[in-house]
Amino acid sequence: MDVNTALKKMLKTGQLEFGYRRGVKNLLAGNAKAVIIASEGPERIKSDIIKYASAAGVPVLNFPGTSLELGRACGKPFLISTITVLNPGDVSVKEVEQ
Repeated sequence: MDVNTALKKMLKTGQLEFGYRRGVKNLLAGNAKAVIIASEGPERIKSDIIKYASAAGVPVLNFPGTSLELGRACGKPFLISTITVLNPGDVSVKEVEQ
């Protein structure tokens, strides 16, 4: 399953939080099951999220596009660089292709 398909299913059946600050907060608290980041997003944000996710043992899924495209994929009218998966719903995070 690719990231786009998984994201659409997670939006319908799971629990997600948007934003870098919430992502870091959830990673530090141990609440995150996975993190989705925009591949063409800000480098500082990507490196911080990857650092915190690797320390927490949480997989990082790369969305193939910009922050604007990630926002549009979620039905939001704004940029989204980071999505934290709190509950993946009907999606197995391990089956999502990198």
